[in-house]
Amino acid sequence: MDGLNEITEVLKNNPNGMSVRDIAKAVNMNRVTAARYLDVLRISGRIEMIPFGQAKVFYPSRKVPFFSLIDYLSDIVLIIDRRGKIRQLNIAFLQLFGGRHEDYYGLSVYEVLIPGDNDCDLFKSIDLALRGKETAEEIAIDRNDDRIHLKVKIYPSVFESGEPSVSIIMTDITGIMNADEFIRVNTDMMRKISSTGSIDGVLMAGAETALFALKAGAAAVFIKNSRNDFSLNLCTGDDHLFRDNLAIFRNKCDICERIAGGMSSFYSKSGSDETIVNVLESYGLSSLSANPLFRNGEVAGFLATASSGKEEFTGREMNELELISYQISGALEKSLLCLEDLTEKINCL
Repeated sequence: MDGLNEITEVLKNNPNGMSVRDIAKAVNMNRVTAARYLDVLRISGRIEMIPFGQAKVFYPSRKVPFFSLIDYLSDIVLIIDRRGKIRQLNIAFLQLFGGRHEDYYGLSVYEVLIPGDNDCDLFKSIDLALRGKETAEEIAIDRNDDRIHLKVKIYPSVFESGEPSVSIIMTDITGIMNADEFIRVNTDMMRKISSTGSIDGVLMAGAETALFALKAGAAAVFIKNSRNDFSLNLCTGDDHLFRDNLAIFRNKCDICERIAGGMSSFYSKSGSDETIVNVLESYGLSSLSANPLFRNGEVAGFLATASSGKEEFTGREMNELELISYQISGALEKSLLCLEDLTEKINCL
């Protein structure tokens, strides 16, 4: 249990109040650290303090704290003082940034919210809020190799003491931004497919789109050959991830068997299948996907992505890759020229 919760529990069990010294002794903590935690709890409204001469006595809060209410919000809430120091935050903030409440209390907002989009000026908006002006903008921040897009509203506010403060309300719009970007790229892929006159043009458009959708290291297309297994046709990105690892697609392997059965496959080093994890590690890969391509209702090949750095797939990425493979299959079915090229290519492999 962290220090904040320990102190809260001790005070709940002592409703008549306790001094800093008594609290520090009860939670086995030095007085300076206990006093700091008490400041956090008091400002957030979770406890109350009444001075008795030079002594301070702390009690459990007898009112519903604002802190508890904002924890039920899905939006990210951050409240700072006039110096830019963090005074309140909610669980949604911790879910995005990690850590505990006490890790951020008193920390400068400028050390936490560092926008990845250089075109925005979040800190200027904070200054405007301190002068009474409400603002709204969109920012992007980098967290754990991912870019998070946030819609930010910044309001002027006031603490109970009358001190000016700033409330920062952030809504995660990463999913919306990613969907919009995928629609744009997918539309571009379909435009390329409709204008090409060759199967390689169709397949390369799909591979390039898959490479972007997954932010993978490489994307490739394998075609079923006369030996009834799969041969590499083309790849884009860091092509050595496939060209140096063709043995992973040997006949009768799990990947090829699933593809032959018309099923998509997604593998990662963070998965639970120890055999697959060992195979990926032996080839220097952290993740691998394979999505079947169909011709006349039968599996004609598959679209694959590989990475040496990305260790897991999101549901969105898996859905996007499957959609791309279905669109390529649809293009192969509809284009007579593509079908003739594909037949000739299969016969040559």
